[in-house]
Amino acid sequence: MRSFFPILAATALLAVTTAEAYVINGLLDDWGVQPHIQWIPSSNSVNWIEEDNWGSGHPNFPSGGEIYDAEALYYDFMGGMAYVALVTSFPSNGYMYSYPGDIGIDLDRNGSYEYGLKTTGHLQGGFFANPTWTNASTYPSSGPARIIGGTMLDVQPLVYFETEIIENGFPTYIIEGRFDWSALGNPSQPFNLHWTQSCGNDVLNLTVTPVPEPGSLFLLGTGYAALCGLSWRRRKKK
Repeated sequence: MRSFFPILAATALLAVTTAEAYVINGLLDDWGVQPHIQWIPSSNSVNWIEEDNWGSGHPNFPSGGEIYDAEALYYDFMGGMAYVALVTSFPSNGYMYSYPGDIGIDLDRNGSYEYGLKTTGHLQGGFFANPTWTNASTYPSSGPARIIGGTMLDVQPLVYFETEIIENGFPTYIIEGRFDWSALGNPSQPFNLHWTQSCGNDVLNLTVTPVPEPGSLFLLGTGYAALCGLSWRRRKKK
């Protein structure tokens, strides 16, 4: 029985030291990320993709130059919330009749985005089920762009922040927000996150692999230790 206590203590320590949530402020220091300097996040629990100055799905992405560059996308789960952060050179008010897209969530990875997170407008931070999407206009293969309808389930903090970082003559913007994980039905299988502009000149697609957060592992370890303790007591009484 004594051998279980170090394991339980270590699990509890892990839960305490990693339970602090991300601050939604458009700064990625709590992710361990410095755009254009350090793209790799500090936590192994983060799912992420970086495509600064290049992209997938089209040989000339970002089409139109730096201002359309979709550079990196991050996802993490903590305290019952799913956190997302996106780095781009595209301004929040749009450019040349093109506007920022919203973050799509494709649970079964079949190209149909059953959920979405609004990044701009009066519903910024709104989390939608069964959204109606506009498709990317210039490059339709970039997929869905903006939410124009659907059922809004919740509103959580989200910022579209202009940093002081300049790349190739253009400011760098950070979209950072969160949504209630339980709204997805607590999926256990990988799902996709997606973002593009209304024109589709660049696109980010990220496959997320759900994993239990440390708090869940702590509860699991506590339950396991309790069962072992009960078994030990029963053997001792015999």
